[in-house]
Amino acid sequence: MKPMIRLRRGQFESIGGRPVTAPPISRPGAFRKLGRAALLAGCLAVLLGGAARAGMITYTSLDVPKPIPDYNSPGITSNLVVTDGFLIGDLDLIFDELLHESISDLRIELTSPAGTTALLVQAAAQRGILTGLGSRDNFIDTIFNDQAPTNLADAFFDNHRGSYNIAHDSVGSSPLAAFNGENAQGTWVLRISDQASRDVGVLNRWSLRFTSAGDVAPVPEPSSVVLLGLGACGLWIVRRKGPWARRRSSGA
Repeated sequence: MKPMIRLRRGQFESIGGRPVTAPPISRPGAFRKLGRAALLAGCLAVLLGGAARAGMITYTSLDVPKPIPDYNSPGITSNLVVTDGFLIGDLDLIFDELLHESISDLRIELTSPAGTTALLVQAAAQRGILTGLGSRDNFIDTIFNDQAPTNLADAFFDNHRGSYNIAHDSVGSSPLAAFNGENAQGTWVLRISDQASRDVGVLNRWSLRFTSAGDVAPVPEPSSVVLLGLGACGLWIVRRKGPWARRRSSGA
């Protein structure tokens, strides 16, 4: 049996059985590679975070339910918080569930974080878009979309399901376009008031669907910032030749 050979650290056994000293591992070189990998990973994380916020994005309000009192001009407000910063290219308002015994009694307004307020629907009592609809009730899966081909006044489905434009003399041709070009980030406020007597309702769920204008300004995740910092720090230390190079120079 061939005797075992104990190798010192930094050695390996060659084919002929003769121990050969392995070249020492370059600590600065290894650290430089780790630094570059961390820096690359951090950059990719930031880029992917920005891409995830581009395109069409929907946010849903957590400030619900909100009972809508009868014949009350101040009405109710419900907030929706958008956490990401980007410029608005298009905006749709979605009523996932607004229950009301006479939807034509309602006046609906939306205010952006920048302070812009758009009147979207006037009540029948104010000669708005729903004048003449009588006691038709509820908005369920109802989307206000300036580009939709069907006007809300021509909604035929139960609970006004579907996507409708809300163009009308009382609010203008594209009321949601008032927000285009603004930064979406911040708190949005939806105000709904009942302008006639006898009927009540409740806002259970609503959302905003944005189409980004493309100028997304993402906030890097903490982990991305850490990776970028470690990578930059590692490269800086190595470029300054690091403590190992100084140690070798002093011992020469």
